[in-house]
Amino acid sequence: MFSKFIRRPVFAIVISIVILLMGGLAIMKLPTSQFPEISPPW
Repeated sequence: MFSKFIRRPVFAIVISIVILLMGGLAIMKLPTSQFPEISPPW
């Protein structure tokens, strides 16, 4: 399976970009209630 990415570096780059975009969309859609309350340490 890894040989496919070695032989086709453009394919590996496209897959990486797609994963990054999906992660970015997931972070944007995450409701703020899922984030913990953070108080400053001072």
